[in-house]
Amino acid sequence: MVNNKKLGICWGNAGISLVELNKDIAVSSTFVPFNDVDRDSRPGIRDLSADLRLLENLQRALRSGSFSVGNAFFSLPSKDIIVRWFIIPWVKAEEIQGMVAFEAKKYIPFPLEDLFFNYYPTTITKDGARQIGIALTAIRKTQYEHYCNVLLQAGVNVVYSEPSAMSLLRSLVFRKLINTEKVSGILVAREDSCEIAVVSKGFVRFIRDFSLQSAQTSSESKDDDFFRLKLFNEVKMSLDFFSRNNATPEVERIVAISSGINPSFLEGMHEDLGLPVDTLVPEQILEKGNNTTLVDLGYVRAFGAALSGAVPAVIDFNLSEGNVHGGQKKPERVKTFSIPPQALLIAAVACGCLALLALSWWWMNDQLAKKQSLKVEVSSRLGRYLEIPKEDIDNKVALLTSKINAIKSLSLKSSLAPFFVDLVTLLPKEAWLDSVEISYDSTNPGRGAASGKYARSKKLLAADYYIVKYSAQMTISGFVFLGDTNAEFNVINQFVETLKNAAQVKRFFSDIKLKSLQTTNSGPKQTITAFTIEFQ
Repeated sequence: MVNNKKLGICWGNAGISLVELNKDIAVSSTFVPFNDVDRDSRPGIRDLSADLRLLENLQRALRSGSFSVGNAFFSLPSKDIIVRWFIIPWVKAEEIQGMVAFEAKKYIPFPLEDLFFNYYPTTITKDGARQIGIALTAIRKTQYEHYCNVLLQAGVNVVYSEPSAMSLLRSLVFRKLINTEKVSGILVAREDSCEIAVVSKGFVRFIRDFSLQSAQTSSESKDDDFFRLKLFNEVKMSLDFFSRNNATPEVERIVAISSGINPSFLEGMHEDLGLPVDTLVPEQILEKGNNTTLVDLGYVRAFGAALSGAVPAVIDFNLSEGNVHGGQKKPERVKTFSIPPQALLIAAVACGCLALLALSWWWMNDQLAKKQSLKVEVSSRLGRYLEIPKEDIDNKVALLTSKINAIKSLSLKSSLAPFFVDLVTLLPKEAWLDSVEISYDSTNPGRGAASGKYARSKKLLAADYYIVKYSAQMTISGFVFLGDTNAEFNVINQFVETLKNAAQVKRFFSDIKLKSLQTTNSGPKQTITAFTIEFQ
């Protein structure tokens, strides 16, 4: 007799939700809260070995909830999931896996050997060229195995696991509340934190969690208008970030689900975002079972996980593939018997030949694998330049090189600041400056072009650039006072000679001359000497 029952489990923020389905209908459900265990932000995970109350509560719930299946479809918490979307060049189907492994290292901050990951390729067209879009989900092995070990000790064997956002998407599609052919946003609004995911073509393209609470704000002082504004701003920033980093069409509709808050809290979102917004509550997605109140959308996610394989429009990302949980197979009993010497000799020769053939086969496959890896790496580096003729690439390199050289020839900063420090140091203590004037004159521009291996390009004229040199002139004016005109004249003349011999001045100006030197009245019966010096 075929068993149509399936068990869905969601590990949520407040506890573990369990839903059993019979022919896609929820027949049993229960909830194991974390607050019965401890108050840690991650109860039941970090300190499970020291506190087995969560395990006992989970076993008790399974026994009392009339659950009849032991294999579970697991909805993993979004906080532990890595979701990435990237584009690779068009390659053959057998080359995609190697290309994904190479590209994934750029987008995931952990070594791939430390992760369980799955991906889904889709064909996209950009600027008339075919490319492959990769939707990738991953989770760290240690975290995933920890979750599964807890469930396994409670008597539940995980056979399928996926991100909770995928489970929620499947529930919405199953209830025909979202269109997979459009780019849509799914917003889960809670009292303390929110989650937004962007979905299209049956998988999650982007996911982000954000908090509405701050360290300075308590729940007693919470202002609904302030938090509504903060929620709308966070959603808008998330959608803007998605639009900037994805080549697909922008989000067309938002499905907003209020969990633990009044749905009126989301009023006005469609006006603020300029998008249609459908507001839902969990009861509209999954009817309550066994008189149990829905908690934090956990039942909806567990329901969606158990529907895996039953909703063709949603892609199944099974992170459990290749991971077997449960008992190990017992070794078979070994029988002993005697072998004639001639048979041993024949067997030895045969084994040697087989070993030689195996070594040759391994060496050939190793060389092929290296060539294939090199091909994938080079193709990945070339990207969209893979099919462009080499001559066009050389011409483009020549053009870019000439532009870079032109930019490098520009003077981006002045070295006159240290010069003025030295000028003030050389100024006599009896003198002071009244004005400083600096002017620049451009000399005849010199014309240059790309050099080296790019100088042979046929389109070199398009890569020419100009180098413009400038010469500076400076005039300083000031006064000196000693009460003796002759002494003042001597001080200025000596100052000019000092400037002509100063190395830090000669670096900038080769011609220094005294333009004017004259006495002037500074008050009744009081004269001072004014001077002007030119630098060229």
